[in-house]
Amino acid sequence: MVTGLHNYSHMHTCTPFTRTHEQAENSTQKQLDLIKINDNTKRNLEQEIQGYKMEAQKQSKLIFQLEKEREKYAVEASEAASKYMQVRSVGVVQGGGISRHGECARASV
Repeated sequence: MVTGLHNYSHMHTCTPFTRTHEQAENSTQKQLDLIKINDNTKRNLEQEIQGYKMEAQKQSKLIFQLEKEREKYAVEASEAASKYMQVRSVGVVQGGGISRHGECARASV
């Protein structure tokens, strides 16, 4: 038999102090586990928010580009309408009128 080694399992008795101490350790471990869970949740939410911010920034750039295109096409449409009105007025002044196809009809001499 080896001397100097003690088997503490036989010495472990359930005293009120021991029970209270074990409950405190369990409570502390539960709190630490909750802190880890909350930290992980916080980190995941921060990453998700960052993803949404990046997507919002992409969408803002796209909206800006679309607005520039809209302005460009509005100018082109206005210029085309102006040219159409000029051609139409020239045709009417010359007495030829405008055909169904938008072409100036020639006045017969």
